[in-house]
Amino acid sequence: MPVGGLRRRAHGVAGRGGRQPRVARGVAGLRAGAGGAGLRPPVLTTSDGAPELVAALEQVLPKALRQRCLAHKTSNVLAKASAYNHAQVEADS
Repeated sequence: MPVGGLRRRAHGVAGRGGRQPRVARGVAGLRAGAGGAGLRPPVLTTSDGAPELVAALEQVLPKALRQRCLAHKTSNVLAKASAYNHAQVEADS
């Protein structure tokens, strides 16, 4: 999949004792607030790839597409690439 490609996944999120983790409760609150203001759910969400946030977004906004933040993705790839290849990696992203 290309860097920053759109994905749709189906995962559940459950914390200890079946409770939602704090990040999931925060995302759920965000959605409830937006709905109360008359806003539609987003078509696309962008995140840094943190597993808890991704899972929470997928649970609370199951129809929304998800995109990985390109700045975070590039930073992670550069951390693994040799200094010699940094210019090429940055040019490709």
